[in-house]
Amino acid sequence: MTINGAVATINLTAPKGPSRINVESAREWLADLEEIESDKSVSVILIKADGAAWSVGGDLPEFRSRGTDAHDYILEIGKWINPVVSRLYSSSKLTVAAVHGAVAGGGLGPMLACDFVIASGKTVLTLGYSKLATNPDAGVSWFLPRIVGYRKALELYLTSERLSAEEAKELGLINVVVSPEAFEAETNHWIERLAALPSHAVSSTKHLLQASAGSTLEEHADAEIRSFAENTRNPRFAEGVEAFLAE
Repeated sequence: MTINGAVATINLTAPKGPSRINVESAREWLADLEEIESDKSVSVILIKADGAAWSVGGDLPEFRSRGTDAHDYILEIGKWINPVVSRLYSSSKLTVAAVHGAVAGGGLGPMLACDFVIASGKTVLTLGYSKLATNPDAGVSWFLPRIVGYRKALELYLTSERLSAEEAKELGLINVVVSPEAFEAETNHWIERLAALPSHAVSSTKHLLQASAGSTLEEHADAEIRSFAENTRNPRFAEGVEAFLAE
């Protein structure tokens, strides 16, 4: 994990192959997020990965080696990866996933938990759970129906369909698709653009959008106006008004 100005970068690594979710990797991921969340200088969290894939999901070789103990081991993973997903979703920072290669199984959970997803044009997404004779984890079955609807979410589970980056974008799973050659440069461009936004306003907007499904229109409109009024106390509001009027 590195911090450069307002941007904290978590780089998923896997010395023995593609990035996988196991107890060790999930525990390290959570520790990084907890440290970043307490750093007031950070407004954007970027999640990227080394190697050929962003995340291939659960550590299947490890599951196989555990045999009948896989049950307890997977529950132990849940103690770490579930808070990772929750922290990414509820963070006061803007969370950005820059994905490439494969994003599969449980790897989809952290990606979907992020606020903004940038993908290389060669990225492929797939659930794969039905092939393993089990159900989604890491928040996948919570995020998917909220984004694509129940029927499409179930279809993606039943078929283990491989989605291209463009197909995933059409479904709302990805925000931006860029060519593999321009992936790093475009990611940096987007991170600079997002980091320049007023972090307090982005944070309050995140909270409002996430809370909207659980409130009435009247309750939500009241929360909106109170938050709007509070944001006017920040100097960037007056600066923004002046800039708008000068256009």
